[in-house]
Amino acid sequence: MNRKYLFILISFIALLAVVLIQVNWIVKSAALKEELFNEKAKIVLSKASEAISKDKVTCKKIGETFESDVAIELSQFEVIDSLFNYYMNFYKIDMDYSYKILAPEPLIVDETYKSDNVFNQELIEGNLPAHIHLELVFSAKQQFILAEMGVLFFTSLGLIAVVFIFFFLTLKSLLKEKELSERTTEFLNNMTHEFKTPLTNIGLAAKMIQKKAIVQKDSKITSFTKIIQFEKNKLSIQIEQVLRMAGIEKAEIPLQIETIDLHLTIEKAIKIMNLQLEEKDGFIKLQLTAQNSIIEGDQAHLLNTLCNLISNAIKYNHNTPQVTIKTDSNHNLFTCSISDNGIGIDQRNHMKVFEKYYRVQKGNIHECEGFGIGLAYAKKIMELHSGNISLKSELQRGSSFKLTLPYGEA
Repeated sequence: MNRKYLFILISFIALLAVVLIQVNWIVKSAALKEELFNEKAKIVLSKASEAISKDKVTCKKIGETFESDVAIELSQFEVIDSLFNYYMNFYKIDMDYSYKILAPEPLIVDETYKSDNVFNQELIEGNLPAHIHLELVFSAKQQFILAEMGVLFFTSLGLIAVVFIFFFLTLKSLLKEKELSERTTEFLNNMTHEFKTPLTNIGLAAKMIQKKAIVQKDSKITSFTKIIQFEKNKLSIQIEQVLRMAGIEKAEIPLQIETIDLHLTIEKAIKIMNLQLEEKDGFIKLQLTAQNSIIEGDQAHLLNTLCNLISNAIKYNHNTPQVTIKTDSNHNLFTCSISDNGIGIDQRNHMKVFEKYYRVQKGNIHECEGFGIGLAYAKKIMELHSGNISLKSELQRGSSFKLTLPYGEA
């Protein structure tokens, strides 16, 4: 659970970082657009000022206006307007503007522009008084820049909003799935516990029937009671697997570490699975060549793991089961491989078979035996022992599971 919350936290931080990068990119794009606009505006003003300075008639009228305080003629405004319109169209600035011709006093201007929306350029011509300035004003400059960014700006905002919405929907779904998973696990635990008592009673009843002298003389009844006992043991094993798997995931079943001989554990597992093996007339070939079979581990869980693998080799086999168990060792590791001549597993399912509740489908779902927890349980046990389990298999060519365990305490 801590890993899940850590994953959520890291995902949220990563998402927040992406959003901040996106916002920063939008801000920088807007600043770049504004800088580009300012450069265009200065060029427009410079070109217009240069053209006005070359127009002797206009300059003379402007000079007379400031010297005699006479209003400038309308025709001169039209000339200046036409210059601004021409250069603004040329540089693709499509917005409202205004302009002023300012006297040198009491005007004090920056050499570039006074504010974000105001641009100044000195008019230089011999007929003009010194320091006459032409001022160009854009009152809706910010709106123009936003419009220039257009789709880019609003698309970015929309994508950020969509990402956040889907993140929180995913988080909500994850928490809901977590709650459902906990309820399902609780249900399975309660169900398996409820099954244990009647199964125990069935087993006791079967043993009592077998002890009756009259029954011992009837081979059919004896055969039936053996079947009852066998199926009861089989179902008990499945129930125990469910309980163990749930317990291990909740860390409620700590490993009972002790010194064990894995060769003896393998032989014990074979005895336990012997009834299933005899039912299919199968056999097990042992090649226990490991020089050192003593490790530190939990014998009960390792025994169950071996039984699961041997049971799979017997169940998933259309032929007479032929199981080979080999062991080997080096200075650091003990290895045990369990190979069979069964139906095999397709390459695409090699990793999935170790997932909890996963079963390889073979047409009708009811043809798939078990609950799909045996290999998930085996993988978990190996991880708790700092070991590993791997698979080599091909369809119709059998399977080989390799267990690797380190020497020393898990």
